[in-house]
Amino acid sequence: MRPSPTGSWGRCAKAASRCVSTPPPTWPPIPGVTLPHVTTASDVLTGQIRPGPRCVVVDEDGHFTAPTTADFLAGKGCRVTIITRYFMVGEDIDEGLRSDLYARLCTQGVVLQPMTVAIEMLPGGVRTKHTFSGVETVLEADTVVLAFGGKANDGLFHGLSGKVPELKLIGDACSPRRIHDALLEGTRVARAI
Repeated sequence: MRPSPTGSWGRCAKAASRCVSTPPPTWPPIPGVTLPHVTTASDVLTGQIRPGPRCVVVDEDGHFTAPTTADFLAGKGCRVTIITRYFMVGEDIDEGLRSDLYARLCTQGVVLQPMTVAIEMLPGGVRTKHTFSGVETVLEADTVVLAFGGKANDGLFHGLSGKVPELKLIGDACSPRRIHDALLEGTRVARAI
């Protein structure tokens, strides 16, 4: 820990601790989710799995995870389809950024399939259902990638409870949300020190 010019950093660090961590992925209660070809976006992006040539990315996050994972997979030469229950892939992404991202995905041949829900993982694919019509379809896939957001990763917080004078739970350790939420919480905690 590097001291600040005023020497106050060490005093602040001793007075309070902050717990920040990356959320583990959420595994949805979908039949077949434990099949070997079903994985998470974080496993794909960190190189923990080797995707097959046909990939379906299931977007339940509505933000950057699914489209950026699809971009990564398409860049590796995979044929990619993104499905989402929302009206559009990456529905919560800023409109200006979303149009640039769509252009990048579409020029790589990524298929965007909104208003579609994954209802069952099958060997070699995923069964889907249209949100409004109820029509079911099977999409063939060697790899199904789940982009379902994360869950609170508060193990460090609980491990430090009672061992430090003051402890604050912020960011994804508290509840997975967006970066601006974590920044705001971090700023509030820092200003209170």
